[in-house]
Amino acid sequence: MDDYVGNDSALGLTSYPYTLSAWMRPDTSTYLIGVWVGDKDDTDTYSSIGIDSPDAVSFYYMLNTRHNGANDQIFSSVQPGDGKWRHIVGIFRSATDREVFVDGVSGGTDSTSHLYPLIDRWNIGRHGDSTPSDYMDGVIDDVRIYSRALSAQEVLQLYNMGK
Repeated sequence: MDDYVGNDSALGLTSYPYTLSAWMRPDTSTYLIGVWVGDKDDTDTYSSIGIDSPDAVSFYYMLNTRHNGANDQIFSSVQPGDGKWRHIVGIFRSATDREVFVDGVSGGTDSTSHLYPLIDRWNIGRHGDSTPSDYMDGVIDDVRIYSRALSAQEVLQLYNMGK
């Protein structure tokens, strides 16, 4: 089933920083988008949290930033497929400072420079650009999008509130 929620709206996000947060329980270990924000008319400009594979074999929870074809991902060490709910947070602090958290613990950072993406659409449960795809096969809950960077302590508090 290709269920998702989305809207053609910027959510008030006009510049860095911002944070994407969601609880996810995927039914499969494959490429999936949990929360996506980006340009509805451009397949190469977005930010997301979800599941992907660095080697097309093993899948991990991740944060993804893509702009004009340049794709940078941060893969955590946590793999889906265990049937457990996981709290995933992607913090986009600046063009050169991004971090992914899984269950309240930092899973990695990236400092590759990316311009702020035009955000005029948001989607929960799919990749929502001009050719929607990568629907979430599983369940998503308590999605939050902040127009600021959460601190590590705030991420841990969100995780503890939800478990």
